Amino acid sequence: MNLFNKAKINSKLEQFTKCVNCDKQFIADKRNVNRGWGVFCSKSCAVICRNNLFKLETNLKIKENRVIQLKKLGIY
Repeated sequence: MNLFNKAKINSKLEQFTKCVNCDKQFIADKRNVNRGWGVFCSKSCAVICRNNLFKLETNLKIKENRVIQLKKLGIY
């Protein structure tokens, strides 16, 4: 039995996981799950989630800078 067939058999035995972005159920490769990957069902879902996190981080930085400026002015 070659490695490709062995991986196919092992993937059928694994449980379904839920995508963090779209809640779609999919079978993640066990090796990727052990590495901390295997969270998204596709590359597009990973990109969407990463972009949303980036926007959230930039919004938080903008809010922190505003609070700092207001504290310097004595308003906040």
